[in-house]
Amino acid sequence: MRTKSEPLLDQCKGPTDHPLDADAKSRLRAVLLSPNQKTWNDAYTLVIGGLTGLTLWKAACHVDTSYGPVVPDYNNRGNLIWPRIPDQMHIARAIRFGITYREAVEHPVLEEEFTIESE
Repeated sequence: MRTKSEPLLDQCKGPTDHPLDADAKSRLRAVLLSPNQKTWNDAYTLVIGGLTGLTLWKAACHVDTSYGPVVPDYNNRGNLIWPRIPDQMHIARAIRFGITYREAVEHPVLEEEFTIESE
């Protein structure tokens, strides 16, 4: 099933700098459609920033610094329990951040492309 978020997911790169495979896209799609403990646990470790190694969790921390200190705990069955799950917009912004971060690292502004005019 294709969603409105599909063009965004198509721009993500996995850890080998190739487009995300079907499983990774499916997990990202699931957490975007229904952010909850299960879908977040299935997706938070996905690398979305290619060779930069940026994961969905790291990207979520970048777009909302208040999310940075959120650390999961384990329940009595050994399952990760997050005290707070990012909402849909937070996740979408994190994915967009992962894409632009990767592009900035891969294509930095070169010194000859950047000049500051003095008055």
